Amino acid sequence: MSIKQLIINPGSTSTKLAVYEDDQKLFQETVDHSAEELAQFETLPDQVPYRMELIKNFLERHGISLFDLSGVMGRGGMVWGIETGGYRVGDDLVRALSDEELSSPHASNLGGLIGKRLADEAGIPAFIYDPVTGASLPEVAKVTGFPELPRKSTCHVLNSRSMAIKYAQENGLDYNGINLVVAHMGGGISLSAHRNGEIVDSIGDDEGPFSPE
Repeated sequence: MSIKQLIINPGSTSTKLAVYEDDQKLFQETVDHSAEELAQFETLPDQVPYRMELIKNFLERHGISLFDLSGVMGRGGMVWGIETGGYRVGDDLVRALSDEELSSPHASNLGGLIGKRLADEAGIPAFIYDPVTGASLPEVAKVTGFPELPRKSTCHVLNSRSMAIKYAQENGLDYNGINLVVAHMGGGISLSAHRNGEIVDSIGDDEGPFSPE
Protein backbone atom coordinates (compact mmCIF):
# COMPACT_ATOMS: atom_id res chain seq x y z
CA MET A 1 0.00 0.00 0.00
CA SER A 2 1.43 3.37 -1.01
CA ILE A 3 1.91 6.29 1.36
CA LYS A 4 0.61 9.65 0.17
CA GLN A 5 1.78 12.69 2.12
CA LEU A 6 1.23 16.42 2.07
CA ILE A 7 4.52 18.24 2.64
CA ILE A 8 4.41 21.76 4.15
CA ASN A 9 7.47 24.01 4.32
CA PRO A 10 6.46 27.42 5.71
CA GLY A 11 9.07 30.17 5.50
CA SER A 12 9.32 33.85 6.24
CA THR A 13 8.40 34.83 2.67
CA SER A 14 6.60 31.77 1.25
CA THR A 15 4.81 28.49 1.87
CA LYS A 16 6.24 25.62 -0.18
CA LEU A 17 3.83 22.72 -0.76
CA ALA A 18 4.04 19.30 -2.33
CA VAL A 19 2.20 15.98 -2.42
CA TYR A 20 4.28 12.81 -2.56
CA GLU A 21 3.24 9.21 -3.12
CA ASP A 22 6.01 7.12 -1.58
CA ASP A 23 9.14 8.82 -2.98
CA GLN A 24 7.46 10.18 -6.13
CA LYS A 25 6.49 13.86 -6.25
CA LEU A 26 2.99 14.31 -7.66
CA PHE A 27 2.58 18.08 -7.32
CA GLN A 28 4.62 21.01 -6.04
CA GLU A 29 3.90 24.70 -5.64
CA THR A 30 5.35 27.76 -3.90
CA VAL A 31 3.00 30.45 -2.59
CA ASP A 32 4.81 33.75 -2.01
CA HIS A 33 3.74 36.10 0.79
CA SER A 34 4.37 39.83 0.73
CA ALA A 35 5.40 41.68 3.87
CA GLU A 36 2.08 43.54 3.71
CA GLU A 37 0.08 40.29 3.72
CA LEU A 38 1.85 38.91 6.79
CA ALA A 39 1.93 42.24 8.63
CA GLN A 40 -1.80 41.91 9.41
CA PHE A 41 -1.07 39.03 11.82
CA GLU A 42 0.13 39.96 15.29
CA THR A 43 1.65 36.55 16.12
CA LEU A 44 2.85 33.53 14.16
CA PRO A 45 -0.02 31.27 15.33
CA ASP A 46 -2.40 33.94 13.99
CA GLN A 47 -1.16 33.01 10.48
CA VAL A 48 -2.40 29.40 10.77
CA PRO A 49 -5.95 29.90 9.34
CA TYR A 50 -4.59 32.10 6.51
CA ARG A 51 -1.98 29.57 5.42
CA MET A 52 -4.36 26.63 5.93
CA GLU A 53 -6.79 28.16 3.44
CA LEU A 54 -4.00 28.49 0.87
CA ILE A 55 -3.04 24.85 1.42
CA LYS A 56 -6.63 23.63 1.03
CA ASN A 57 -6.90 25.60 -2.22
CA PHE A 58 -3.69 23.94 -3.43
CA LEU A 59 -5.08 20.47 -2.69
CA GLU A 60 -8.43 21.27 -4.31
CA ARG A 61 -6.78 22.53 -7.51
CA HIS A 62 -4.96 19.21 -7.82
CA GLY A 63 -7.98 17.08 -6.97
CA ILE A 64 -6.62 15.86 -3.64
CA SER A 65 -8.73 15.48 -0.50
CA LEU A 66 -7.29 15.46 3.00
CA PHE A 67 -8.90 12.03 3.30
CA ASP A 68 -6.73 10.79 0.41
CA LEU A 69 -3.61 11.37 2.52
CA SER A 70 -1.75 9.01 4.81
CA GLY A 71 -0.15 11.84 6.78
CA VAL A 72 1.05 15.43 6.82
CA MET A 73 4.75 16.28 7.10
CA GLY A 74 5.78 19.78 8.17
CA ARG A 75 9.09 21.57 8.43
CA GLY A 76 10.54 21.31 11.94
CA GLY A 77 10.35 24.43 14.08
CA MET A 78 12.56 26.21 16.60
CA VAL A 79 11.81 24.12 19.69
CA TRP A 80 14.70 24.00 22.14
CA GLY A 81 16.05 20.63 23.21
CA ILE A 82 15.11 18.43 20.24
CA GLU A 83 17.48 17.00 17.65
CA THR A 84 17.43 16.18 13.95
CA GLY A 85 15.03 13.58 12.58
CA GLY A 86 11.27 13.09 12.64
CA TYR A 87 8.74 13.75 15.40
CA ARG A 88 5.01 13.03 15.56
CA VAL A 89 3.10 16.19 16.41
CA GLY A 90 1.07 15.75 19.59
CA ASP A 91 -0.50 18.23 22.00
CA ASP A 92 2.78 18.77 23.87
CA LEU A 93 4.66 19.65 20.69
CA VAL A 94 1.86 21.99 19.57
CA ARG A 95 2.12 23.76 22.92
CA ALA A 96 5.91 24.02 22.61
CA LEU A 97 5.66 25.44 19.07
CA SER A 98 3.32 28.17 20.36
CA ASP A 99 5.12 28.98 23.64
CA GLU A 100 7.88 31.60 23.41
CA GLU A 101 9.58 30.12 26.48
CA LEU A 102 9.87 26.69 24.85
CA SER A 103 10.56 27.84 21.30
CA SER A 104 11.65 30.91 19.40
CA PRO A 105 9.05 32.61 17.16
CA HIS A 106 9.87 31.54 13.61
CA ALA A 107 7.87 30.74 10.48
CA SER A 108 9.09 27.13 10.61
CA ASN A 109 6.98 26.60 13.76
CA LEU A 110 3.94 26.79 11.51
CA GLY A 111 4.83 23.45 9.90
CA GLY A 112 3.73 21.50 12.97
CA LEU A 113 0.89 23.85 13.92
CA ILE A 114 -0.72 23.77 10.46
CA GLY A 115 0.05 20.09 9.93
CA LYS A 116 -1.65 19.06 13.15
CA ARG A 117 -4.81 21.05 12.36
CA LEU A 118 -5.07 19.59 8.85
CA ALA A 119 -4.26 16.06 9.98
CA ASP A 120 -6.84 16.17 12.77
CA GLU A 121 -9.54 17.04 10.22
CA ALA A 122 -8.78 13.81 8.33
CA GLY A 123 -7.93 11.60 11.30
CA ILE A 124 -4.33 11.04 10.13
CA PRO A 125 -0.96 11.66 11.82
CA ALA A 126 1.10 14.82 11.50
CA PHE A 127 4.88 14.95 11.73
CA ILE A 128 7.72 17.45 11.63
CA TYR A 129 11.21 16.74 10.34
CA ASP A 130 14.65 18.24 11.00
CA PRO A 131 13.75 21.09 13.39
CA VAL A 132 15.65 24.37 13.00
CA THR A 133 17.23 23.86 16.43
CA GLY A 134 18.33 20.30 15.69
CA ALA A 135 22.11 20.11 16.17
CA SER A 136 24.64 18.24 18.27
CA LEU A 137 26.96 21.02 19.38
CA PRO A 138 30.05 19.86 21.30
CA GLU A 139 30.74 21.73 24.52
CA VAL A 140 33.45 23.87 22.91
CA ALA A 141 30.91 25.19 20.36
CA LYS A 142 28.59 26.31 23.17
CA VAL A 143 31.14 28.64 24.79
CA THR A 144 30.25 32.34 24.75
CA GLY A 145 32.36 33.70 27.60
CA PHE A 146 29.31 33.79 29.86
CA PRO A 147 28.59 30.41 31.52
CA GLU A 148 24.95 31.43 32.03
CA LEU A 149 24.48 32.02 28.29
CA PRO A 150 25.64 29.00 26.27
CA ARG A 151 25.36 29.14 22.48
CA LYS A 152 22.38 27.42 20.90
CA SER A 153 22.34 26.27 17.31
CA THR A 154 19.77 27.68 14.88
CA CYS A 155 20.12 27.17 11.16
CA HIS A 156 18.16 25.91 8.17
CA VAL A 157 18.57 22.28 9.22
CA LEU A 158 15.98 20.78 6.86
CA ASN A 159 17.43 22.14 3.63
CA SER A 160 21.05 21.99 4.79
CA ARG A 161 20.88 18.30 5.73
CA SER A 162 18.86 17.51 2.60
CA MET A 163 21.49 19.10 0.34
CA ALA A 164 24.34 17.48 2.28
CA ILE A 165 22.73 14.05 1.92
CA LYS A 166 22.04 14.68 -1.78
CA TYR A 167 25.66 15.74 -2.34
CA ALA A 168 26.89 12.57 -0.65
CA GLN A 169 24.58 10.34 -2.70
CA GLU A 170 25.53 11.98 -6.00
CA ASN A 171 29.23 11.50 -5.23
CA GLY A 172 29.03 7.95 -3.92
CA LEU A 173 29.73 9.01 -0.34
CA ASP A 174 28.18 8.23 3.04
CA TYR A 175 26.80 11.38 4.66
CA ASN A 176 27.47 9.80 8.05
CA GLY A 177 31.17 9.53 7.26
CA ILE A 178 32.14 12.90 5.72
CA ASN A 179 32.69 16.51 6.79
CA LEU A 180 30.90 19.36 5.00
CA VAL A 181 30.19 23.07 5.33
CA VAL A 182 26.75 23.98 3.97
CA ALA A 183 25.39 27.45 3.14
CA HIS A 184 21.63 27.99 2.94
CA MET A 185 20.67 31.16 1.05
CA GLY A 186 17.01 32.16 1.06
CA GLY A 187 14.74 34.45 3.07
CA GLY A 188 17.46 34.01 5.66
CA ILE A 189 21.09 32.89 5.27
CA SER A 190 22.70 30.34 7.60
CA LEU A 191 25.89 28.29 7.60
CA SER A 192 26.43 24.89 9.20
CA ALA A 193 29.30 22.45 9.76
CA HIS A 194 28.39 18.77 9.35
CA ARG A 195 30.61 16.03 10.78
CA ASN A 196 29.73 12.36 10.37
CA GLY A 197 26.02 13.07 9.92
CA GLU A 198 25.68 15.61 12.74
CA ILE A 199 25.58 19.39 12.74
CA VAL A 200 28.41 20.36 15.09
CA ASP A 201 28.43 24.16 14.60
CA SER A 202 26.35 26.81 12.86
CA ILE A 203 25.88 30.50 12.18
CA GLY A 204 22.22 31.44 12.24
CA ASP A 205 20.42 33.90 10.01
CA ASP A 206 20.41 36.53 12.76
CA GLU A 207 24.15 36.43 13.46
CA GLY A 208 25.82 36.15 10.05
CA PRO A 209 25.30 37.32 6.45
CA PHE A 210 22.46 39.69 5.65
CA SER A 211 19.69 38.22 3.51
CA PRO A 212 18.95 39.88 0.15
CA GLU A 213 15.33 39.93 1.29
